[in-house]
Amino acid sequence: MDISAIRLIRQRAFRTLHVIRLRPFDTSTPEGRSDERFRRVFWTATASSLAKAINTLTVLVSVPITLSYLGTERYGLWMTVTSIVAFLGFADLGIGNVIMNLVSEANGKNDAEAARKHISNAFFMLICITIGLTFLFVLFYPNIDWGRFFNLSSSIAKQEAGPALITFIACFLVNLPLSIVPRIQMSYQEGYLSSIWQAISNLFGLAGLVLAVHLQAGLPWLVLVITGASALGNLLNGIHLFGFLRPWLRPRWRDLDSPIARQILAVGFLFLILQMTNAITYSADNIIIARVLGPEAVTDFAVPSRLFVIAYSVLYMLLSPLWPAYGEASARGDDSWAKDTLVKVILAMVVVCSVFSLAMIVFGEQILQIWTGSRVPFSLPLMIGLGAWTTLSAVIAAISLFLNAIGKIGFQIVYALLTATFATFAKVLLAGSVGLPGVVWSQFAVSTLVMLIPYAIYLRRRFAK
Repeated sequence: MDISAIRLIRQRAFRTLHVIRLRPFDTSTPEGRSDERFRRVFWTATASSLAKAINTLTVLVSVPITLSYLGTERYGLWMTVTSIVAFLGFADLGIGNVIMNLVSEANGKNDAEAARKHISNAFFMLICITIGLTFLFVLFYPNIDWGRFFNLSSSIAKQEAGPALITFIACFLVNLPLSIVPRIQMSYQEGYLSSIWQAISNLFGLAGLVLAVHLQAGLPWLVLVITGASALGNLLNGIHLFGFLRPWLRPRWRDLDSPIARQILAVGFLFLILQMTNAITYSADNIIIARVLGPEAVTDFAVPSRLFVIAYSVLYMLLSPLWPAYGEASARGDDSWAKDTLVKVILAMVVVCSVFSLAMIVFGEQILQIWTGSRVPFSLPLMIGLGAWTTLSAVIAAISLFLNAIGKIGFQIVYALLTATFATFAKVLLAGSVGLPGVVWSQFAVSTLVMLIPYAIYLRRRFAK
């Protein structure tokens, strides 16, 4: 390695360490704004990693405790009840994503009044959604035998099914308007604050769970301490945000405005369609495999896929703080920063995912043997396909964060719908003729042709201007 290469590596290392500090940078210059964005991205990603680690620790500790205390059926009831959150994830109608865009744009323009108006309209709209969902739940709850609905056999499980569901839904509905608080903090590139509150609430939830088990409390109390801890964390976080940190953002009735509300709903609906389309695209694999190859093949596919999903989830968690940073930079006209950052992120994703995928290809057989006890066979073509698809997914996710930030939602919906349609047909055809690798490679090929290439063409034209 020559001296110039060593000097370049030193400069990049110093540049990286330069932004890792607690004190904010002077944002009156383009260089200062760039450093401040990277500083906030770093601390948000670090805090998110800490919160994720604590959440993982909570799961590892709570599972054996609750499984031993509740037994198989009552624990299964708990997991079934809490899995409802996957279906309720769209309950905010995409409003949270819209607020992150609008507030980050207002931040880039130093317009605190616009930020408060958007927050006020979104907050009270979420309250209206909460009231509507509460009414529907109260209407349908008495007409359903929840013990039969969850297919329970023991008397205690049947007795606890309804109260446990009520407890979970109540905590979710309380948390729905409060869910805007982390979005606001992400908009100001202060996601590390919400991650800290999330970590604290997880620890309190774990402590409450241990106490509830010690006191031999029923299942509804266990649901309350775990689910309620999240709502309590968001409540305290909101009090800190609106009461002390940024009191000028506190929602006000007089800021309600019909045009703003319609704008939020319209864009939120686009986000909702995009989220649902992506969810269908990425969740249909197991259904297709079960229909074409049988349920046993689902296990052979889902277990190796889980290894790559974990890696992708971690990478996306680290990338997500760039969304509001892109939005703020776009509002200020700093497209050069956005372009340079996006290119670096894409290259980093390719390198990291390629190294990880190579490790899975080389050591995947041993990992599966240790993890599953040789119950899941190792398929080299499948592992290569999963590695290629994970790398492509990370690149597309990096681009999508930028497109989300600049409001190109309808543009993404068009290609997401086309990808979902063509990929589904391709998966059905290739699953029968090629097997499990055909499912992955069909998704890879269609996503490259129908999504990645149009995204790349758009970015090239945008940055060329």
